[in-house]
Amino acid sequence: QQLKETDVALPTISGGYIFKFEWQAVEEPEVECLSASHCWADLEVVDPVPLNVEQEAWLEQHLSGFADALFGDSFGDPSAGYAPYIDVGSFVDQVILNELGREMDAYIRSQHFYKDRDGKIFAGPIWDRDLTFGVGGSFENDQIEGWQYEQTARDGGGTGIPGLARNPGNDWFPRLMQDPGFVATLVARWRELRQAQLSDAELDARVDRLAAPLAAAAARNFAKWDILAPEMVPANMFRTTTEDTWEGQVASMRSW
Repeated sequence: QQLKETDVALPTISGGYIFKFEWQAVEEPEVECLSASHCWADLEVVDPVPLNVEQEAWLEQHLSGFADALFGDSFGDPSAGYAPYIDVGSFVDQVILNELGREMDAYIRSQHFYKDRDGKIFAGPIWDRDLTFGVGGSFENDQIEGWQYEQTARDGGGTGIPGLARNPGNDWFPRLMQDPGFVATLVARWRELRQAQLSDAELDARVDRLAAPLAAAAARNFAKWDILAPEMVPANMFRTTTEDTWEGQVASMRSW
């Protein structure tokens, strides 16, 4: 539902909102979570614009309520914990997609959320997936062992990129991973997807479908910009495979 400036009381003020964390790229309007120690900094409202003061206050209070429930003693309780605030399935799918490709920005930036009127907070849509499947290098995201959310937390948000400041990251997803109920849902969803869209055969077929129409454009692209073989692209920023042909790069990603 599209929020209007006149929507200043329940039930209409409860949605819809689109907000995102982009870190160092945030624009107004920016909302703050009153439980600041457990909320993303630089949380930007995408819609509605303009965001009036009543709507900003309502969203801040709602996010604070979620954070308080998530980090409370009864956080896994279906009624008293985080579950009444979020669409759990969407958060599960975000973890799976973040971990499948070891997205370097995961849990740090480029995270979108939305909340429909009378609905829960939904994690998504997915956004900004360039530093993934072996490309990047920070937070050990090019490794095929381990968990990206754990590595991001251990690193403390250090970017490893010259000239960029450290960022504390976000602890919503790591906290959810401390709940056995959330983990059980995650495991069940992973097993379901591994028999369908994320099976080896389906992933291979998807690479084929996406790569085939790009072949001619890739040839023109790399004829103009000779950037296949260098290990760091741009210089000193992101690590990538050193295959000297586009076909080799695709094969390397498939192997990873």
